[in-house]
Formats: sequence, structure tokens, C-alpha cells
Amino acid sequence: MKNIIFALCLVFMPGQICVAGVPAALDALKASVGVTALSDSALQIKPKQNPSSTLTWDVPQILLDYNKDWAFEFKGKQYTVKLDFKQGAYDPYVKSYKARPILSINDVTGMDEFGIISASQFIYLDELAGDGIMMIYLDETSNLTLLRYGNSILLQACNPETGTCEDINKRTIGELYAFWELAAKEFPVTIGGRKLYMVPQDFLDGGFRSGYVVTEKSPLYYTTGQPQDYVELFRTGEDWNLQFRPKAYSLALGLTFELTGSVYPYTWTVREILDSEVQEAINESLANRGRGAAPNPVPGLKKINVTSPVIKAGK
Repeated sequence: MKNIIFALCLVFMPGQICVAGVPAALDALKASVGVTALSDSALQIKPKQNPSSTLTWDVPQILLDYNKDWAFEFKGKQYTVKLDFKQGAYDPYVKSYKARPILSINDVTGMDEFGIISASQFIYLDELAGDGIMMIYLDETSNLTLLRYGNSILLQACNPETGTCEDINKRTIGELYAFWELAAKEFPVTIGGRKLYMVPQDFLDGGFRSGYVVTEKSPLYYTTGQPQDYVELFRTGEDWNLQFRPKAYSLALGLTFELTGSVYPYTWTVREILDSEVQEAINESLANRGRGAAPNPVPGLKKINVTSPVIKAGK
């Protein structure tokens, strides 16, 4: 049994537990949901060494550093741009699931030792283009905007009144992935003889959404260069109270996450999925695979090449 320590944005959570199990072939279920193939790892019978593992939600420094990897100051406030992942889809060409990358701008001015932030906005990386996406509105004369040029992400401060923007900084997509992978290597887990990486993550999307990015063998899967899945375990509701899933599933990897402790630091038992849980896992997966709406782009903005001070934090 291997403990894993986690962090980012919150302080709260509930629980219950279960024992190890092994997934079956699932061919009829694959056909019924129109999925040509579940991940190979979800169909293999595995040895019962280390049949489960315990995940503990906490705040290690590596994740606080990751949250501040690309940091900057603007109008007296501290902001960061960071890479995260949401649940994606199965790619038949590489025969693997791929999580879907998102970029967020976060107001970390008052971020505490638990990683709690005050504001955030995200965009799917594959929806980001060179015409600009307004991410955070500050006032009548400025907002923070992200643009994508090839493999580079450009951060700008834009003035809607004058239609002008100033460049703040830019990073390559490769740099963002490299630092995410560096943090992810701190979170290995062994279940049923399989080595997995389970990276704690949360972000704001109407409320906090918190869970684990999960991949087998390495933080970035070898055929895709992407993590394989994201499993949401808890969130804040409209009243900002925490809501926990008694069970959550990674259909991509054939895993069940079962809540075992609702007092901070919150804990889950992670094990291989049982035959009796497969239909529920499929239903949950289909319900979670919405694309989400992109923020509206800022119209008619012109760029001016002015560089703002950049603060590197956590490194």
C-alpha cells in the first residue's frame, strides 16, 4: 500500500471503502456505448500484488511550485498561467485514452498554504487560437488575454477601449508540459502490479473541481505525450460546501476510487474496477465528456510590443 500526498486550491471533504477486484472482458458493453475499444489495461487480469493504494489529499510544496511556474505581476496583483487536464476521449489510432489539456489564468494574490486562489478562468488548449481569448476582465481599460501561435502561448494585457494589447510574456507548450511532468513524477502509485502516476489537481469552473490526473507507466503516456485520464473526486457546490463522490471511476485505466475519509486530509482507496461497477463507470464517463464552452474572444485587438515585468515564483 502506497500513500500519496497531494495539494492545490482547497481545504475540506467525506468517505467509505472497498476491496480489490479484477475487470472482465466487457465486449458487449463496449459495443453498447459505441466505444470501439476500452484501454488494453482495463481488460487485462492483473496479479493481486498491491491490490489497492491509499491517496491522501494534502499540499506538498512541489504542487504549490507547479501552480506558480509561470507567474507574473499586473496592476499590483499576482497571476499565474498553468497547464491542467480534463477528461478526454479514446484515440483509436494510438489505442489509448487521452486527457484533454486546459490552460488557466489564476489570481494568486492571496493564495495560502493550501493553494486556495481567488479567481480563475480556463480554456481548452485545442480551442486556443491566434485571434486571442479574453481570460480575465480587470476593468474598462484592461483584461488578460491568451493567444496561441504554433507551439507558443502568448500572454497579453489588452485595452478594450483603444483596441491595443501589450505582450507580457510567452512560453512554449513544450515548456509547460515539461514542468507539469516534473511535478507529476512525484506521485507514483502501484496497484495490482501496475505502476501508475496520480497527480492531484484542482481548478475553478463555477466552483472548485478537484481530483487526480492518472496515467500508467509514466506521467505522459508514451504513444500520445498526454496523460490518459482525469478523475474528479470532489467539488464545491453553489453554497461552496464540499460535495464528495462516494465512488469515482477511471474507465480508461479500469480503476475505482472509493472515498474512505471525509476529515481533512481526505483519503481514497484506489483499486481495480469490479465487473459489477463497469456499467456505472461507463454511465459516469459518458456524462463527463462534455467539451465545455470557450470564453468569447476579444474583437479587433491590436498588439504593441511592450514587455511587462515577469516574476518567477516557486523555482
